[in-house]
Formats: sequence, C-alpha cells, structure tokens
Amino acid sequence: MSKSQAGSSKTRFFIQLIFVVVILLISIGHATGWGGENLHGLCPFGGVATMYTFVTTGDYIRHIGQSDFILLFSLLLTLIAAGAFFCGWICPLGSVQEWVGKLGKKLFGRRYNKVPKKLDKILGYLRYVVLAIVIIQTARSFTLVFQDFDPYYNLFNIWTDEISITGYITVLVTLIASLFVERPFCRYACPLGAINGLFNSFSITNIRRNETSCIDCKKCDVACPVNLEPSKSKTIKSSACIRCMKCVDACPVNQKEPTLTVSLPGKKRTFKRGIVYSVVLLMLFIVPVLISNSLGTFESEEPAVYETANDIRGSYAVGDIVENYGIEQAIFYKAFNIPETLDSSTKIKDLEELGVSVEGIRTFIEYRNRPINELMEDNLPQNIDPNQTLMEFVKTKNPGAFLNLLVKEGYTSSEENEEDRIKRVTMLVDIKRMVDNFDDFRTEFGIPEDKPLNTEMRELIDEIGIELEAIRTYVETHRK
Repeated sequence: MSKSQAGSSKTRFFIQLIFVVVILLISIGHATGWGGENLHGLCPFGGVATMYTFVTTGDYIRHIGQSDFILLFSLLLTLIAAGAFFCGWICPLGSVQEWVGKLGKKLFGRRYNKVPKKLDKILGYLRYVVLAIVIIQTARSFTLVFQDFDPYYNLFNIWTDEISITGYITVLVTLIASLFVERPFCRYACPLGAINGLFNSFSITNIRRNETSCIDCKKCDVACPVNLEPSKSKTIKSSACIRCMKCVDACPVNQKEPTLTVSLPGKKRTFKRGIVYSVVLLMLFIVPVLISNSLGTFESEEPAVYETANDIRGSYAVGDIVENYGIEQAIFYKAFNIPETLDSSTKIKDLEELGVSVEGIRTFIEYRNRPINELMEDNLPQNIDPNQTLMEFVKTKNPGAFLNLLVKEGYTSSEENEEDRIKRVTMLVDIKRMVDNFDDFRTEFGIPEDKPLNTEMRELIDEIGIELEAIRTYVETHRK
C-alpha cells in the first residue's frame, strides 16, 4: 500500500469517526435537553419515508421535518457523483458495524465474513423487501413504522427510554451479527442502502479496473468487505458496493500504473489521491446542510408551539408548560400531585408513572380559568361548587384532586389498552383501522372527504366542533 493509499484509509476512518461522534453528541444533547436535534430528522431516509405524505397532504409524518429533505438532497448529490459513498464513508451505523467487525476478524480470523455466494445474493434482496414494506406501511399509517426496528435510531438512543424492546433486540442482533459478517444490516436489511446501491450503475465516478496492467493478484477481492470480486470486472457497478475504496487501496500495481482506480468517464481521468475524492464528495453532502442551517431552514421537526392546549406534546418539559401558559409551578404540581422535588426540566411523557398524561395536562390548561361544570357536566360531586373555576378548585382541594376528576371523567385510565384509547392526537388513519365502515364514520361526523388521513382529532374538534367523547362512543359501537 502506497503512502497515498494509506492516507486514503486514514482519511476515511477520520471522516467516519467525526460523523459517529457528531451523531452521538447530538443524541445526548437531545436526550438531556441541551438542545440536540431529533435523530429522526438527521437521516436522509426520513425524506424518503415522508415523501408520499408530504406530496399528498403537504405535511410531514410524525418526528420528521424539513431537515430530512435537505439531507435527502445532499445524499442525492453524492449518489449521482459517486454511488453509495454515503454508506461507506458517512453512515454512523455502517461505521459501528465495521468497527465491531474488526473485533470479529481478530476472533475468527479467516472464518470471518465467509458467506456462501448464493446465500449472500439471496439475502441481498431482503433489503429491497424491507424498503417496500417500510414505504408502503408508512404511507398507509403516516407514522414511522420502522422506528422500533431501526438499529441506527435505537443504537444512538440506547441509553434513553425512547426505544422499545424490539429496538434493544435489533441493536443486539446487529452488533452480534457484525462479529461474524461485515456490515450485516447494511448488506441485508437497510432500506436506505437498497436505494443507494442502485446508483452505483450510473454514477459519474466509478471504480474501474485497467485489464492491461492488472496482474490478477486478487488482493482487491480479499480486501472487499462485501465479498465482491473486483478482479473480474472492468467497472464495479454492483449494488452491494459501498465505495469504501478498500479494493483500490489494496492494489499493489497502482503505485506504478493506474490499475484499480476511482475514475471519471473517459481515459486517464482518475482521482490519484483518495483524499481529494473524499473531500469533494464530503463537500457535496455538507454544503447544502450548512447553507440550510445558516438560513434557519434546517429543522428536524416542527418547532414547539404554545398557543393552545392542543399544542402540548409529551416531549415538552414541565417548566415549558408553566412558563408559556402562565401557571404557578406550585399550583400545577398540586393539580397532578407531582412531588415538589421534581425537576422542572422533566418531560411530560416521563410523568406517566405518576398517572399524569399529555391529555390530562391539555385538559387542565384548556379549562383552568373556566367553571368546573364545563368540564364535568354530569356526575359533579356534591361538595364541589359548579361555578368555581378549575384553578380555584385546585387551590382549595387536596393535592391530586384534579387528577381524580380526570380518572372519573375517563380522560385517563390505567386499565384501558393505551393503543385503543382515542385521544386528541389520534389520527383519522387510526380510526379507519378501528371502525367497520370508515365512510359512515365520516358521514356521521360531517368530516369532508378531502380531509387527509393524518388529520388529528384535535383539528376536527377545533374546526368542526366534534366532541372527543362522541368519537369514542362511536368507535366502541362500530369497532371491527
């Protein structure tokens, strides 16, 4: 390996390390409230997943923002220029798998990464199956159906409570498999990798072999992490190639005459130094992101809004609610019987073990300055003044009295299946899966046919005046 080739390998490792560290810091920042971005908004595949929803409704699926489209554009530039460069140089999950694989290679030696060719080819088609399933199901549900199985998102959130048991399992399986096979998820299950690999066939630059100067030493074959055979091809166009350039680095003839090189169309148009190749492509990916960020348009998800009670999300902190809705923290804590020692930076979703739900907080915010009989038209306890405002009720009663009212009115219930609970954030697509005749449901509540399926109940409540309890009753009597 020449000095320039060795420099290429070091450059690649350095770039991989930077992206892994950056994503790691962003994830930690997001989890701790330091200001890090949502990782769903930092993956180009998010742009693919939300494409159908955005085109048909003008909205993004949950947890996705404009940043995903910007990253998708950046990715497209590198795909046109060099095929699956993103996979081999930028993708943090691919890098982690590769590094775990180095340990596997030390443990198992020559037995490492020995996948029978026929089996390898068959397994390679699985990622196209995954791609089709994810796109179709995301379009149908308007949600990130891949979230619970995505090892990228789950690996870099492994220390948080945002991942499910399937997330832990997927990460564990991916890392263990990486001890035996090079980049197993990339090769056999990654939906983004399936798309990227297709561009290897017509990218501007490509890995080409000079048949005249090649000595057929097959060192390039041995170096290939995805078990391709560059020694038998004039141009490497396989969709499995990740453009890592390990085969180029391994070629001993390149020191004398360009033999296995990254080349532009035409004769003798080669990148003689891998660092030039990597820097050019890295700029294609990074510059659109930097420009977008400088213009303030790189948003990983919709910015927080505190205009109405319906704007409240589980990711909002208790302090955000207190500050933006003008409520005394002591009164808010008393309403839900929250311990005074609880940090105000605690997120609402983390209060579930105390019996506090997002829906309950929305109800409190909405009715706080209104007579309590507006919240409880029926079954109002005799010891409660119906003309008393909800805020006055909280001040005069024992801690948690309001929480007991919520349970009584059915706003919260520990016994009911949470997935079947109709909430303000429940979407029309969720109702469609529950009821036996969705068209009748639309007719019953006067919902326009052009209302997109990702419309939430809270929007219908505000726009049409539908009562949430009426929807719950309808679904219960017309459930499939």
